[in-house]
Amino acid sequence: SPALQSEPVRVADSSGDENAFPLGVMGEALELAAEDEAPLAPEPVAKPAPRRVVPVTPVRALPVDGCPHCGSPLEGGAVFCTGCGFNLKTGKHVSTSVAEGNDGDAGHHGGSGARGEPTPALRVAAFWLLVACGVASVVVSAGRVWRPLAPLGSAMALVGALAGMVGAVIYFIDGAMERGLAGAGATLVAMVLLCVIGMRPSAPVAVAPPPPAPVVVATMPATAPDPGPKIAEVSSGRFSVRPPAPNEDPVAYWKPELHDTDSRIRVIAIGQLSQVSEPYRQGAADAIAEIAADEDVVARRAAMSALSVGKTSASLAAAIKGLDDKDGAVARRAVKVLGQYQDESAIAPLLAKYTTLGDPVLAALASYRGTSKERVVEAYRSLMSSADTKGRMAIIGKLVDVDPASAAPLLMTFVGDGDLIIRTAAISTLAELKYEPAIPVIVERLRDDPETAGQALIKFGTPVEAAVAARLADSDPKQRLLALRILKEIATPSSLTAIKTAAKDADLSVALAARDVWRKLEPGVLPPIDEALMDLDGEKELLIRALTALAKLPVDEHQAIISAKLYAIVMGNGEKPIPSLACDALVVWADAVTRERLIAALKPDAEDGKRAYAIRLAVEFKDPRAVRPLCECLAAGRDMDAVMDALREFGTLSETFLMRLVSTGDSGLRVKLFNLLREVGTRRCFMVIAPLANNKNTEPELKKQAKETIIAINRRLNSTAARKAPPMMPPRPLPPIEPAPLLK
Repeated sequence: SPALQSEPVRVADSSGDENAFPLGVMGEALELAAEDEAPLAPEPVAKPAPRRVVPVTPVRALPVDGCPHCGSPLEGGAVFCTGCGFNLKTGKHVSTSVAEGNDGDAGHHGGSGARGEPTPALRVAAFWLLVACGVASVVVSAGRVWRPLAPLGSAMALVGALAGMVGAVIYFIDGAMERGLAGAGATLVAMVLLCVIGMRPSAPVAVAPPPPAPVVVATMPATAPDPGPKIAEVSSGRFSVRPPAPNEDPVAYWKPELHDTDSRIRVIAIGQLSQVSEPYRQGAADAIAEIAADEDVVARRAAMSALSVGKTSASLAAAIKGLDDKDGAVARRAVKVLGQYQDESAIAPLLAKYTTLGDPVLAALASYRGTSKERVVEAYRSLMSSADTKGRMAIIGKLVDVDPASAAPLLMTFVGDGDLIIRTAAISTLAELKYEPAIPVIVERLRDDPETAGQALIKFGTPVEAAVAARLADSDPKQRLLALRILKEIATPSSLTAIKTAAKDADLSVALAARDVWRKLEPGVLPPIDEALMDLDGEKELLIRALTALAKLPVDEHQAIISAKLYAIVMGNGEKPIPSLACDALVVWADAVTRERLIAALKPDAEDGKRAYAIRLAVEFKDPRAVRPLCECLAAGRDMDAVMDALREFGTLSETFLMRLVSTGDSGLRVKLFNLLREVGTRRCFMVIAPLANNKNTEPELKKQAKETIIAINRRLNSTAARKAPPMMPPRPLPPIEPAPLLK
């Protein structure tokens, strides 16, 4: 149908004037005559249907401006909008009509405020829109019946709803109220259909094999009038199950379903049998064992899992056979079931599958308890013996994770393994597990694997203390030392006795290590003087250490004890350099009693070996009491060189005794005495030497020696050094010396 006229057109007045006036000008505008009237050229327009022509008074066209209602362009000064019939002066709408004049131009007329007749074109458009709504409704209905049209029906329902709504609106605008209500009803129907088809469930999606286990969605009452099948598919992959009556045998009830042609039915029946009560479990296990080798993999998996409902000879055989199933899931489920059965006959088959199934086999064997545990340990041992080093290490690690109770006894057999890696792993793992029965075995490995065994024993802690302390009596110092290193980390006062004994060990390293442990257990004990006292009774190395320390330590309340021990060491004819070191220490620690004993040791009748050290100490002490026994030794010819050196050290203190020997000794002794007097004598000795030098009866050689001695003494005494030296104190008076045999 033609569209409504929206552009200005021209109409003829009653006099036939061809001046143009704006279309749509109503009666109110006829009273407004414009002064400046300008004719417009005619424009061709489409011819509308014949209408009644109403003559109008010519008016002048106004300038074009914008309509405030619809926005259509208006000429300047225009009062009405030709597009919507809006009166710019009154602010109201008026109806219009267009008629064709005699000259073919279009004319427009309308009553003031009255609505015109309905427009046919609008009604045609609304009609076709409602037809589209109906077609959409038909397609939707067809989609409910024929499934492939369901997606198209959804789209058409939406389009039909929109078309019906537009058509209804057009009818309402055009004034056809009845038809508008009909269009609204059609729209409502289309929207209802749209909602219905939207709630329709989607088609099921196919699942790749193996198919999932069927879902039981409903359980029908056992007393239903028409029970039908025990397991029925209500939709794709969804099943309903009718359970047996309370007085029925569930095994006999479900057993026929185990042989259904549909594998899904068989799976459901297996699931029902796995849930039977205690009295029926063994029968259920036998029934399930019959189809444990089902051709369907899902059924085999379900059956193998359900075998755990009960252990029978048939279910045990089926589970063992399941270990060889080509499906890994079935084999692993068989391993798990056998672990639950804990039957000894399954140990060997399980062990044979370790290389292919791995850890689940170890986990199953770990579940064995009671007397079967020993068989399992033997199985582990055979498994270890057949693997290489890497495999054995892996088995050890897995065993510790899944079955530490069995791993520990097994590892004890590998503590002495020929492979160092396995041996080390076994020892370390036993220590981590704190398996105390392994302690004696590991202690024995201290000789061959000292580091590994030592670290392991430290991890055990105090439980190994007694066994390790016993190693302190080992003949090998290295073993004793290693035991002390372990005890230093774990020892308690209970092993202190053995440690104190080891503190006096002949081996210096062992003794020192024992003392470190002792000090750790009893802080503040064993000061240096006590340690030195203890070492005085030790072997050579300890004794040397003690003597060296005593020579530097200050004298304390232990002097009497230490002095006596040192004198015994000096006079004990010990191995060099012990006597010499003891002399150095005795110089510091000798008491009065010891000095008396040293003077006595200087006598000619004392042992020669002891006299030498006594002479050395006498010189160190500068005791005047030593001069007489030294001169007696000189007269007796004992230790001549040592005695003469000692008398030189005593200086003028020995002059009186030397003078006596000069007057009574033989010529050989006198020569030695002259040599001493040259170094230590004073002019006092001239009273003995001068008579010998001037006596005509004296032997020429002796006379010569006497004269040379007098000259040497004078020269020494007249020297600058002698004059500057302080006067020597006279020696203390000594008791007279008993005549020696050489002086008679």
